[in-house]
Amino acid sequence: MVENQRRFRAHSILKRAFAGCVLGLLLFGCSGDEPKAASAPVVKAPKPVESPSPVLKISAGDNMKFNKELLIVEAGCEARIELTHTGRMPINKMAHNIVVIEAETDPFDVAMAAASAKDSDYVPQEYEEQIIAYTGLVGPGRTVTVDFIAPDVPGDYPFLCTFPGHFQGGMMGILRVVAVE
Repeated sequence: MVENQRRFRAHSILKRAFAGCVLGLLLFGCSGDEPKAASAPVVKAPKPVESPSPVLKISAGDNMKFNKELLIVEAGCEARIELTHTGRMPINKMAHNIVVIEAETDPFDVAMAAASAKDSDYVPQEYEEQIIAYTGLVGPGRTVTVDFIAPDVPGDYPFLCTFPGHFQGGMMGILRVVAVE
């Protein structure tokens, strides 16, 4: 009886270890070179942030999450997005960027097109007309910026990281353009 309990515990531990390995492969993949097919991400309510500002500071790390999911800017104003990479993984495995797109553009479609746009730092040229602003890729401990003029029309404009697999992992948010008072 004791021998059977030991075998059961050992089998149970092996099953958990195997499940952990499979989960790790599903979450992180075997390499950063090829995107994995994924279903559309679940959109969560944005985190609250401070009032409108011409310098929009945001960061992202190795957890594939932006620290803010909502950025606010006044319509038609000059603004700057400043993206800081707080992680430690090398840039070829865990680079980040921000691509702000028109409100009616589907971020999933942009992310899928970006996966094959390695030569343009994963910014898909076929969406050039729908892209409002984008940063270059940034690696650990670095900051990139992009200056742009916010759209004149108030509304919610999606932003996302287009490095392969990051949008599918949840790296997205909203640039909220508000009317000038």
